[in-house]
Amino acid sequence: MIAKSDSPRSSKQQASAPLSGVEFSNARHSDHDASRLLQQRLELVEDLWQTVLKSECPPAQTERLLRLKKLSDPINIEEKDQKTTSDAIVLLIREMDLAEAISAARAFSLYFQLVNILEQRIEEDSYLASMNCSQEHNSEDESLDPFAPPLASQTAPATFRELFQRLRRLNVPPAQLESLLQEMDIRLVFTAHPTEIVRHTVRHKQRRVASLLQQLQSDYAGTGPDHESLRLQLEEEIRLWWRTDELHQFKPTVLDEVDYALHYFQQVLFDAMPQLRRRITSALSSSYPDVQLPKQAFCNFGSWVGSDRDGNPSVTSEITWRTACYQRQLMLDRYISAVRNLRDQLSISMQWSQVSTPLLESLEMDRLRFPEVYEERAARYRLEPYRLKLSYTIERLRLTQKRNQQLADAGWKTSLEGVQSKELSSNPINDLHYGSVEEFRGDLELIRNSLVSTDLSCELIDTLLTQVHIFGFSLASLDIRQESTRHSDALDELTRYLNLPKAYGDMEEEERVQWLLQELQTRRPLIPAAISWSNGTAETVSVFRMLHRLQEEFGSRICRTYVISMSHTVSDLLEVLLLAKEAGLVDLVAGTADLLVVPLFETVEDLQRAPEVMEQLFKSSIYRDLLPRVGEQHQPLQELMLGYSDSNKDSGFLSSNWEIHQAQVALQDLAKSQGVALRLFHGRGGSVGRGGGPAYQAILAQPSGTLQGRIKITEQGEVLASKYSLPELALYNLETVTTAVLQNSLVTNQLDATPSWNQLMTRLAARSREHYRALVHDNPDLVSFFQEVTPIEEISKLQISSRPARRKTGAKDLASLRAIPWVFGWTQSRFLLPSWFGVGTALAAELESDADQLELLRRLHQRWPFFRMLISKVEMTLSKVDLELAHHYMISLGRVDNRDAFHRIFDTIATEYSQTKKLILSITGNSRLLSADPALQLSVDLRNRTIVPLGFLQVALLRRLRDQNRQPPISEILGEEGEIGRTYSRSELLRGALLTINGIAAGMRNTG
Repeated sequence: MIAKSDSPRSSKQQASAPLSGVEFSNARHSDHDASRLLQQRLELVEDLWQTVLKSECPPAQTERLLRLKKLSDPINIEEKDQKTTSDAIVLLIREMDLAEAISAARAFSLYFQLVNILEQRIEEDSYLASMNCSQEHNSEDESLDPFAPPLASQTAPATFRELFQRLRRLNVPPAQLESLLQEMDIRLVFTAHPTEIVRHTVRHKQRRVASLLQQLQSDYAGTGPDHESLRLQLEEEIRLWWRTDELHQFKPTVLDEVDYALHYFQQVLFDAMPQLRRRITSALSSSYPDVQLPKQAFCNFGSWVGSDRDGNPSVTSEITWRTACYQRQLMLDRYISAVRNLRDQLSISMQWSQVSTPLLESLEMDRLRFPEVYEERAARYRLEPYRLKLSYTIERLRLTQKRNQQLADAGWKTSLEGVQSKELSSNPINDLHYGSVEEFRGDLELIRNSLVSTDLSCELIDTLLTQVHIFGFSLASLDIRQESTRHSDALDELTRYLNLPKAYGDMEEEERVQWLLQELQTRRPLIPAAISWSNGTAETVSVFRMLHRLQEEFGSRICRTYVISMSHTVSDLLEVLLLAKEAGLVDLVAGTADLLVVPLFETVEDLQRAPEVMEQLFKSSIYRDLLPRVGEQHQPLQELMLGYSDSNKDSGFLSSNWEIHQAQVALQDLAKSQGVALRLFHGRGGSVGRGGGPAYQAILAQPSGTLQGRIKITEQGEVLASKYSLPELALYNLETVTTAVLQNSLVTNQLDATPSWNQLMTRLAARSREHYRALVHDNPDLVSFFQEVTPIEEISKLQISSRPARRKTGAKDLASLRAIPWVFGWTQSRFLLPSWFGVGTALAAELESDADQLELLRRLHQRWPFFRMLISKVEMTLSKVDLELAHHYMISLGRVDNRDAFHRIFDTIATEYSQTKKLILSITGNSRLLSADPALQLSVDLRNRTIVPLGFLQVALLRRLRDQNRQPPISEILGEEGEIGRTYSRSELLRGALLTINGIAAGMRNTG
């Protein structure tokens, strides 16, 4: 293994310039370059924004909007003037009627979305510059820097070329790297959590604007007719965007969400993945020419969209079946198009080139199987064997497509034979579709092998084969997710029907485990046929039967993972295995399982109990024998999911992160001792409060030795748009995630096992959790505070998800509220409480007991990736908090009878904020938050003040909306009470409030 990292550096040096050496010079200056680019290009965006407003709004309204923008411009505001400025903003808003307030909300929302596009383009440009830089400095002699920091201290994202050059200079053995590459398994899982607030239609317009901006910025001269034409096109596109409704017109169905998520595959990822393959191939050939390439699908995709039924009654067995059919339809469309392009290119004639014997033999077989295709194409392609072969391939894809449509129409309950129409049943070629993706891949490899045998290569077919390896016919593997009690409830109903001596619900855990293991070993069916169960049990049972049918038709690749949310005990996993056995997915006698059962440990208590639960399972030969085998040693593989959202909501940011960290270490130690390979599945959200943040740093912060080349991560909501909407941005994310996994897997250090550091973190986590729970769970007024002071109720009315915001309809308690709207509400009101509260109190308590601990905390920040990541996330979140605006939410929206209680809560929050900020700055050694990252600091500063008018607008609209909810409609304007204005309906006021939610989400770049 390679060198340990324990060379101390100052926190400022580590944070601002963690890399040295020519190969990383671009990374060293990238923050300053990005800051400079943002300032330069912001002038263009602001000019476009003002031009559009002047075209679309009345002059007086435009003047007020521009005045609002000027008042909130961070360049024009000193800290001492913020109160005066806020008062001026409030007075200006009071002059607006509802129509103008809505226009203001839309105008600032548009501004922030244009800035977001600008920043995405800058990220793309920085990535391309980094690629060019590393290629220019490819010489070993040029790149060598004896003062480069150890690999474990490298925290800036690296490309393949940069990382492999660095590994080569550190003398990492080729055999070690090759072994890791062969084991590498990176899985990115797209989910449909309700955090994607931007309409699909608007996303299309954003891509168009991004493309035009790129073209305009590429026109270096900046003059001439082309420049003017691009500028006019941009103005026109933004004006069309302005006249498009930002709000969803209807609540999306599950299949709508499927379409939204798969859009990124169609537009970007299908073409990006072969490029990723080419980049790792090129980088390896440069630094490690003899190392074998990783498997084609070293990075692949999963999806919960259409298969995650936890708390979403809209996701049924039929929906999951249709989702699988839809995904296959998309892939078949792409493959047919790609094969047609390939047929156009491969015009090789037998008069001028040899053709392999296997290819000629396959053509003869195809002639007998597809006489119609032969009759139609033989004359045209008589001497062009590749084109003829690809014509047969297109026909087989077309037949597969036709069959897929019939399966979608018929539903999962219809037998294979029943799907066949009379027309196809009488046709002798009705079984000539591709029965598996392996058959399709075999045809393509036959063509490629023939080309290679004649000393020819074809990039198109290599690209297509890479896509087939990664996406197959299924595009992304579907993960089923369901809450644990659904399975125990089903078994309880079943055992009561069977009149067992003791119903399952009455058994203790030990009795349950014994009964489940006994039933798993019997051949006798447990579930009687043709019995009318309750709706919940019927759906639970049907999911497993549908899964069996799905794998039968699509292959196991389409869906073989079953995630159990709220996993607590051994029986939670065995219940799923038993139900899977009843559906034919598990055969204990044969020792086979077509389903990988994945526990999701979410609460702090469950994370602490996870090693004990898994140890009991690993020691059971019945369970262990059903695990799939991986690697050269054919180890059993266990996937485990760790939940960030609920553990954070339960115990706060610091405690949640430490418990997850400890659980990973304990689970990896257990797996190693039991000879089990572990794949950790991180359920990260977009916000820091739900595990979000830069993926590269998050992966590097994972405990040493826990990844071993394998990781699975959820990609949720607005994260999809920020990472995968632009091709180079998608490649940047995919490449840096891969290099982070490689880097973490190669580095070994004992920092995570340092006893005194672990003891310190345990104390900090306990104190943080105590303070967080005292406010959030033990304060009887907190739920009312959250309900009244944040726009949580209005957020639930946004048509952005098929899933309810609460687990139980009608419940208003904290336990029933999902983690996503919990974070969303605090973010909108600028508290961002779940992402930092409790950290300051914990740090202060540690320093009160021993002031010298500050030096230890600084050393941890310099040397320990986990602690550095924690502090970095808290620092970034604190920089977005605006307690002045949050106080305005409280005094304006809180009910009079709650005023004293709410003031006490706010004072607690404000005190904690002040203490946390002070101590974070002491640890980092900076005088101001984010000083080590100028680009991020500039972006946050820009948003923090420019977003203020939207906050005041939101408060004004929410206040009047809630007043109307409490009494009949009265004359309403946004001015002071008692003033006379027109009467606005609740729907108009709600629409205005929802538009401010949209705008603030765009400005914060986070929802939940």
